[in-house]
Amino acid sequence: MGILATLQQNQQDPQPRERDYFYTGSFFVFAMWIGMGAYALIDYLGKKKLSTGLAGGVVLVSLLLVPVNMAIGGWKTHSRAGNYLAFDYSYNLLQSVEQDAILFTNGDNDTFPVWWLQDVVGVRRDVRIVNLSLGQTQWYIHQLKHREPWGAHKIAMSIPDHQLLVPEDSQEAIRPSRGPAQRIVIPVSKDILRQYTNNEAYIAGGRMEYDYVGEPMGAGEGEEQSYYFTVYNELVKSIVVENQFKRPVYFSSTAGNVYAGLSRFLRSEGMAMRICPVPQELMKEGRADSKINDACLLTGVDNTDNFSLTPKYGFKFRNLSNPSVYYDEVHREMISSYRMFYFNYALYTLDTKKDKAKAIKILNAMNTNISLEQFPLSFEEELQLGLIYERAGDMASAKKFAKLSIESCEYIHKNPKLRTAQRRSRIPKMMEEVLGFRGTYKTLAEGYRMIGEYDKAKAVVRELLKEVEAAFNNPETAQYKHYLDQNIVDLAGQIYFIDDTRIKQLIKQGKKDEARKLAMQLSEQYGKSREELDQHLAAMFEQRAMNIDGTLVANANDTTKQDTAQASAE
Repeated sequence: MGILATLQQNQQDPQPRERDYFYTGSFFVFAMWIGMGAYALIDYLGKKKLSTGLAGGVVLVSLLLVPVNMAIGGWKTHSRAGNYLAFDYSYNLLQSVEQDAILFTNGDNDTFPVWWLQDVVGVRRDVRIVNLSLGQTQWYIHQLKHREPWGAHKIAMSIPDHQLLVPEDSQEAIRPSRGPAQRIVIPVSKDILRQYTNNEAYIAGGRMEYDYVGEPMGAGEGEEQSYYFTVYNELVKSIVVENQFKRPVYFSSTAGNVYAGLSRFLRSEGMAMRICPVPQELMKEGRADSKINDACLLTGVDNTDNFSLTPKYGFKFRNLSNPSVYYDEVHREMISSYRMFYFNYALYTLDTKKDKAKAIKILNAMNTNISLEQFPLSFEEELQLGLIYERAGDMASAKKFAKLSIESCEYIHKNPKLRTAQRRSRIPKMMEEVLGFRGTYKTLAEGYRMIGEYDKAKAVVRELLKEVEAAFNNPETAQYKHYLDQNIVDLAGQIYFIDDTRIKQLIKQGKKDEARKLAMQLSEQYGKSREELDQHLAAMFEQRAMNIDGTLVANANDTTKQDTAQASAE
């Protein structure tokens, strides 16, 4: 029931979570052997006519060595006392959407706990969950279309019943398809459009248009791009088209990239992405709803045991700052999703609202609600947090998290076995970062830049640059030359950005003459080198010196924004 069960199941490696429960039978048998062993010792001592006290002592020692010892050593990791993460995560997701909403989820972790909350506790039974994994099956789509669990409304869709009731192998059954992108036109009430935009020309059009696409497929030269459309792609399209935005429709923010052409029409509202009839660039507030996100993440946070069965904005983060509560690896991964909501909302506040004080408030609230000690940040998250604080003008916090990211990266460099950066790479013994992904080297360089250690920052970039150039000249990696070449350009840009930070600081202090002088010094310094890269840098800083009062200052500021956004996305 142990080894043989493992061989019979032939489980793939790695597994998404611990699978101890597959071996429950073998645990039972092992426990029986332990019990029989303890009894055998007592029986043996009894036959030797030893005292009852000695036999009792053997029982006591056996009790202490096995069950009591195991309870002491494993109690915390097996106890779920105080762990409300599954409840709160599901509650927060349901309370991100409006009355009678349709909510697309994907997989099990963002679906089954939500169903439990609705069916057992009675929270937000008005919301219809559409699981896109099950959305590949006829029977489930038929249930969505015709059943009304707990009185929730049926889901209108354009998929006819006969495609759902015929056998799966029938030519008439709904099935995946292939083809070009389809232009979808949905008539929308002008009153509904006014809820999302002030653009009168768009409102007058009275419709929403988008390109329905699936998974891109290869296309030859001169051929039209074709796509693979899954059944759940068709389900999403059918519901959106038939609904005509008379009923709120959302994607769970953890559903993954399953938008089928709707990405430009999504608006962040708590843990959900609302499908809107208006593209983001024409929305009243852009890609997020400030009032809803404020209520969810800031003003409405309620960490008591009270909860609402009806719509009520406001998240719960119970015991996420309580070190006595145990959270396993799967729980900890979910914490990253929480933090990403705060990161994205802070960036939105900076980009759209231009409100630095509020962005700092958002990040501080995150660190209050989610313990940095109990749930340590990854080196990437430490850098992201530092970069956003830097943009918001809180340099003390920015440098604090920059130093943390430096410590984390240096520790990984000293302990190479901790590096897990080769998961995406097909090339043996090559880091992802050589191919252009952000990793410890780029993070370390950015951290050094933020604390003013510019020479160390450039030294780290050049160390990585040598690795990239070696791969570029290696015949075994010729197929990746496009990515390597692009990475060389990116690293050159990072060196320029590190030096340009010093110039921007002088400009900010009103010392333009000193900034111009520094730019010329950098140009001369790089010009002494015969390296092609350094020659390019020399020319760039010569141009920078001549444009201290011009557009390059603005461009440098834009670079900061792009770098921060890129860090968040990665």
